[in-house]
Amino acid sequence: MRRIVGRVGVAALAIAGLSFAMPAGLATSARPAPAAGAVCKAWSGFHPPYGGQLDGVAAFSPCDVWVSGYAGSHTLLLRWNGRDWAAVPGGEVAFHEVGDGQPTVIAGTSDRDIWVVTSIGQRPVIEHWNGKRFTRVASPAPSGAQLTRVYAISAVSPDDAWAVGIYTVPYGTPPVSSSTLTMTEHWNGHAWTQVPGANPGSSGVYGGADNELMSVAAVSASDAWAVGAYLDQTTDHRVTLTEHWNGHVWTQVPSPNAAFTNQLNAVSADSARDAWAVGWYNGLPDQALTEHWNGRTWRIVASPNPGQEGARPSAGLSAVTALSPRDAWAAGAYPAGGGGRALLQHWNGTSWTQVPVPHAGKASNWDSFLGLSAPSPSDICAVGSSTASSGIPQQTLVLHHG
Repeated sequence: MRRIVGRVGVAALAIAGLSFAMPAGLATSARPAPAAGAVCKAWSGFHPPYGGQLDGVAAFSPCDVWVSGYAGSHTLLLRWNGRDWAAVPGGEVAFHEVGDGQPTVIAGTSDRDIWVVTSIGQRPVIEHWNGKRFTRVASPAPSGAQLTRVYAISAVSPDDAWAVGIYTVPYGTPPVSSSTLTMTEHWNGHAWTQVPGANPGSSGVYGGADNELMSVAAVSASDAWAVGAYLDQTTDHRVTLTEHWNGHVWTQVPSPNAAFTNQLNAVSADSARDAWAVGWYNGLPDQALTEHWNGRTWRIVASPNPGQEGARPSAGLSAVTALSPRDAWAAGAYPAGGGGRALLQHWNGTSWTQVPVPHAGKASNWDSFLGLSAPSPSDICAVGSSTASSGIPQQTLVLHHG
């Protein structure tokens, strides 16, 4: 199965209350959300196609949805204001070239407190939106870092946010390769600072250390989760990594594995006793990995694998959002029809079930969801891309459920 990382059509397709579309024909300035009492419409797909891939989404209401990604070598930063899509002006993130197609992630607490992060060269670029304009905010590089990447960001308030990812340092004497270490940074309202995190994967017979954090979910000043994976060099297995912030330090918390190769791509929590982490494991073929935190332990929970590779089921998950113990959503992709289909799943407190999603483009296209945001149980927004067999993202995907 194709790995899910970070990624003429018709204006829209709709089934079962879902709107699925490729935004385009975008205005060149971001208009504000409609004033109170004004007519507001959730995104329903009445726009022509727009090329590229959407990696992140921050939805504050049906009338205020921000999405981020890239098209070619340039970042995309777009906003739905209840009437139309518009490109958000200003800032290096909005207009700089990213070169190697690095994901652009987004998070915020309101339309006056939004963070957008991408990478240019060897370093991340972090910018903040205050409701009027973008401002670049310095991000300290870990000591000795060769390359630094921010893969996720989560904000509790304007003076409390976390960013996570990786950085590399030389390995060996003289250096023959690199070690990859987790990176955690905290925003206190004035500056980003490095905070030490766990790095259980050490160097060994297979080379330098290999640790990564792919997602972070902050619930409060004393409760945050970060997830990813690391290489256990004693077994040569890639295993899940879950780290918890208690207000003072990051510590590794044991998490289960389903096979020799495991990966957590996303985490979301709505309380200290309810969190979800999702990703994939190599079950020959890859299969969805869904884990739940009940306040004491992480455990694997069965979830749909609607795809088929050979005679075995297959799927992978890239995003998750937890609303309550009886309401959570996960998104990703699965192989089908010679290509791939976008995958949306819902947790009702008892089990995960697949929610039907239409397919964009040719049957051989690989559709996938990479980001989720849900400001309320009746307002779910998923984003991603439809990619041709060449591997180049062709159409941005935006789905609204509610």
